[in-house]
Amino acid sequence: AVTTIALNGSTQRTITTQIMDWIRASVPLEGVEQADAKIRGFLGEPDGVAIAVGASELNDESPLLLDPGLAREYAETLFTIHTGIALFRARLKGLQTPLVVYPHGFDLSMIWFAGNAFDESQPHLNLGFSPGSPGLPRPYLYAYAHPLPQAYAPPPLPAPTVWHTQGWTGVVLPYDEFREQSNVSAYLVEMCERIFESLNRLLHG
Repeated sequence: AVTTIALNGSTQRTITTQIMDWIRASVPLEGVEQADAKIRGFLGEPDGVAIAVGASELNDESPLLLDPGLAREYAETLFTIHTGIALFRARLKGLQTPLVVYPHGFDLSMIWFAGNAFDESQPHLNLGFSPGSPGLPRPYLYAYAHPLPQAYAPPPLPAPTVWHTQGWTGVVLPYDEFREQSNVSAYLVEMCERIFESLNRLLHG
């Protein structure tokens, strides 16, 4: 069965409670150690088991006020960005993660691995699109290489991309610099290829 939760006007707390109530009523918890006690602990209810993330971290009572027009614009933009990155991704050889949207920041992201294992501690390149983040309030395409050499010079980058070093180190291409392109997806394929070439040199430098 499909369960819907009204977001507009709800709060983080009420949404969390509704989800937990649905789990209690609909998800088989037999065999899950202290399942109900963990849910009670998550919600801050009596006799709950303490867990790492609890209701105190998901307790915002500010109502969500959704803008359907803005949501539609974001979805259309993200589809266009996804198309460009996916076309670029299809040209890559080697191991790579799916291109997905991460819920913590609504950024669209993928990882390409330079080696033969899905291991983020090993050399890799991350490329994605963020709707905005601390220090970068406007949307942007981003990419970074990991690990960076101990000593390196920032690689040559195609305009209008810039080398970013505040909080994290990598490449930023502001959305406002390419949003008016006649074919945004095709533009992104070209830019992703050029950014990839520049960052890949750092991994093999």
